[in-house]
Amino acid sequence: MKKHLQLFWVFSLFFCHAAFSQGQVIKGKITGSNQVSLPNISVQVKGTVTGTITNPQGEFSITAPTDATLIISSIGFIKKEVPLSGRQFVAITLEEDSKQLSDVVVIGYQSTARKNVTTSISSVSAKDIEPYTSGTVATAIQGKLAGVQVMAADGSVGSQPRILVRGLSSITGNTTPLVIVDGMEIGYNFMNTINPLDIASIDILKDASAASIYGARSGQGVILITTKRGKGAPQINFQATYGIAKPPKIKIAGAQEYAATMNKIATNSGTTPLPFPDVSSLKDNNYWDQTFGQGTKQSYNLSVTGGKEGLSVFGSMGYYTEDSYAGERGGQWKKATARLNVDWDLNKVVKVGFALAPRYENYPFAPLNLTWPAFAMDPTVAPYRTEAEVYSSLPPLTGTFVDFMTAFNPYYSLPSRSSFNGIISPEFNLRTNFDKREYFGGQFGTYIELKPLKGLVLKTALDANANFSQQNNYGPKYYFATNSYNAKTAVSTSTTYNSRLKITNTADYTLPLPKDHAVNVLLGHSYDSYSTKGSNASRENIPFDTEPFRFINGGNLVTGGGGGYQPGAGPFGKMLSFFGSLRYNYKEKYYLSGAMRADASSLVNPLYRWGYFPSVSGAWVISQEPFFESISNTVSYLKLRAGWGRSGGNLPGGVGEYMSYVTPVNYVDANGGPIYGYTPGTISNPELRWEIQEDYTVGFDASLFHNKLNLTVERYVKTPSNLALVVRVDPVLGYPQGYIPSQNVNIGKMTTKGWDIAVGYKDNITRKLSFGVNLTVSQFKSNVNYLSTSDPIIGGEANEVITTFRSRTTVGHQPGAWWGYIVDGVFQTNDEAAGYVNKSGVRLQPQATAGDLKFRDYNGDGKIDNSDMSDIGSPYPKFSGGLTLTLNYSNFDFRTELYGVFGQQNFNNYRRNMVPGPNYNFLSGFADQFWDGPGSTNSFPILRKTDLNGNFTKMSTFFLEKGNYLRCNVMQLGYTVPPKLIKGIKNIRVYVSAQNLFTITNYSGLNPDVPWYSTISYNGLDNYQMLVPRTYLFGLNIGL
Repeated sequence: MKKHLQLFWVFSLFFCHAAFSQGQVIKGKITGSNQVSLPNISVQVKGTVTGTITNPQGEFSITAPTDATLIISSIGFIKKEVPLSGRQFVAITLEEDSKQLSDVVVIGYQSTARKNVTTSISSVSAKDIEPYTSGTVATAIQGKLAGVQVMAADGSVGSQPRILVRGLSSITGNTTPLVIVDGMEIGYNFMNTINPLDIASIDILKDASAASIYGARSGQGVILITTKRGKGAPQINFQATYGIAKPPKIKIAGAQEYAATMNKIATNSGTTPLPFPDVSSLKDNNYWDQTFGQGTKQSYNLSVTGGKEGLSVFGSMGYYTEDSYAGERGGQWKKATARLNVDWDLNKVVKVGFALAPRYENYPFAPLNLTWPAFAMDPTVAPYRTEAEVYSSLPPLTGTFVDFMTAFNPYYSLPSRSSFNGIISPEFNLRTNFDKREYFGGQFGTYIELKPLKGLVLKTALDANANFSQQNNYGPKYYFATNSYNAKTAVSTSTTYNSRLKITNTADYTLPLPKDHAVNVLLGHSYDSYSTKGSNASRENIPFDTEPFRFINGGNLVTGGGGGYQPGAGPFGKMLSFFGSLRYNYKEKYYLSGAMRADASSLVNPLYRWGYFPSVSGAWVISQEPFFESISNTVSYLKLRAGWGRSGGNLPGGVGEYMSYVTPVNYVDANGGPIYGYTPGTISNPELRWEIQEDYTVGFDASLFHNKLNLTVERYVKTPSNLALVVRVDPVLGYPQGYIPSQNVNIGKMTTKGWDIAVGYKDNITRKLSFGVNLTVSQFKSNVNYLSTSDPIIGGEANEVITTFRSRTTVGHQPGAWWGYIVDGVFQTNDEAAGYVNKSGVRLQPQATAGDLKFRDYNGDGKIDNSDMSDIGSPYPKFSGGLTLTLNYSNFDFRTELYGVFGQQNFNNYRRNMVPGPNYNFLSGFADQFWDGPGSTNSFPILRKTDLNGNFTKMSTFFLEKGNYLRCNVMQLGYTVPPKLIKGIKNIRVYVSAQNLFTITNYSGLNPDVPWYSTISYNGLDNYQMLVPRTYLFGLNIGL
């Protein structure tokens, strides 16, 4: 019996232990450091999937073994592990996580924590860049940085978007920011040479108080790109993405709709016979669908990273390729990149490193813009001719065509040409695209860093880059009509080479002061030189239309050639610089910073060569003050900032531009004899130098609700001055620039004011479900203050339609504002047109009849003339912004990025090209919107070949349309495979993604996001640019 009792107690104790091991109800309460209860805090039993969240009182209840460890986590707080150690109740205090304030920001030759920044800097990291698959990183940052407007490129492969930092900063000069990669300046157009997957972070210096440390080149803002460095345990990562790209579906008029409209125009014009007497028998030829189908986008990247015992290495190899949705012949871009970054701490005093980043690009077929011929082509014409038709159309083989049959291949003449509107099928452009381009280059850098004293870092860096390009082209013979042919085969070739060498020395010293004070001093010096060289040649008379003869050695008649070499060339020239900064803070509460740079450029006259660019900024962390404690539970961090600075931009474009020179000329006298002499080659300005950007910024940074909500608001005023303009000068100086003598002068002035707002919020909904929201809003408006004799600057282009200029830049107005007549409707009857008179009863539009536009007598002088033209809209938006939404549930992640632009007026070329006469095709249904009788419309004029009223030849509000839109840049769904499922693999993530998924807009043209068109004074033109395709992608990321 006793043995049975002993066994009973043993079994009882065993089961009790098992029961307790399986779990007890554990209760607890979680508070913040200020003892305020924290709701929605995740509580998880370590090593299990058991978890819960706290209630509104910060309390929780969970079943767990008493020897378990609880993992306490929430966005905005530092994760904490709490061993139970037999306890059934735990009280836990969480510390707020100020990670965002501790994030490292590059500020120019230095880096610092975000909390120490006193200037205006916006940043993105790799996790913000990598979701967007692109060959250029500029596209991936659209909408993610307040104050940074990325104007989309067109849909051609390899196209580069335009970036504006805080609006307009020049009138005739460059507006793109300075780009610096790991301390080395590169040209803005070389941004697409960088592998986006190599980038660790991008910091953009938006105001002059931040950018002045880069002096004469920083007036348009500075983009600092930092590439990845080695760290931690060795890891191999492989990323692969494959996608298909399709253009937006549009419906252009078919053969019968097109023909009916052309007949209607003929009827309205009173002309006979009709161009298409039998509309119903016409067969449709959709050149849009025939031209555009499906493109591809592929990206593959292998990287290795790691660090141990002072040595850190990052290496990568990437391959990116993109085929046009017009097929390979419409454009193909292949890019191979590599990067090796090595840092080595030799000892506690000496550190060395080097970086090497070669790249090779190849365009087997240069990108073509086929939107215009695919859209405008006559749909009644069959796509191809036969060879017999081609040969029968050839002219007599005499004169110009005496040698036409040599190397003539009818293949290029088979695509059709419309005799009705003169447009040739896009297939012709594809067949004759022999434009082949290759680019090879890279960036190299090495440095040595010494720490001889505590707080002192001495560094010398040597950086260099070089870029080589080769372009070959071939033009075959073809014949379509007497005004559309090429009677001579031609080949051309060109090579360019540019290189840059830079040495930088810095001394960075943090003074040994009492703990409440912190002072950092930076002194530096740099010298760099940029040079360029190149050559080109062209020949004719290629004997055979075959591959070996389509290069420069295939022609026997030299028709052109040239070249050049220029050390110290623009836009960088040779530059000697000295710079420094001083940063002070007291208890991380009061901050004061200042910087100064002196630049001497070879592009400026030695008498005026030096420029000086100072800045000062300060900040006050109000949340550190005792009086702020009462609201610290809600607002955990609040910092006020203000800064002023001056920077430079747009150096003279070439060496010696400040010098006048003469060129040899010869004339014939009255007796036919030669006269030799010299005339001025230019009227130069010896005082020509850089433009000046001066601005003021005030703003604040705030964190609320335990750092879950972060807010930055900034107001800025920019006053660009010394803007380069072409002004009229005394005729006695000569006429080298044409009939009006002119000179480049630094004289223009402008003001740009704006707001930048960035809001971010992130939180846990449940233990497994979290979300994040990031919103950016940018607003700016520019006004011209002074233009001297350049006022006004008018923008336009020579064409057969609009006879008045389209835009005007003048004092007191926005630069590049649309300039024209205001339309007040459409005359519905002849009597209404005749009744539009002034006070004296004189008709204001004597040529107008029913269906014509009614122009406003803007100045009220009783007549309609050019004095009634006024600002009728701006091509620049009133504000733009981006919204990024992220959602994570367990191993699933979802991300979408939206971008919107509002308030700009686009010039809708699809309206202009409805002008009767050229007979271009149009969007299906568009012709029905035009006037067709009283009451039919009050917005669109009659389609009639005789346009005495100037409906299509006078610039007016009729051509303008609001370009507001909201576009989904990215929508991505991913899944990360649990690491325990596959041994030896640290992580596997698969995802599907869509780029440019949809656009919400009322704009009737093809693309409201109009790419940068020409200059600040002439922009916003929707002119048949290649459309940005919708891209569907599948991706795989593997970490070993």
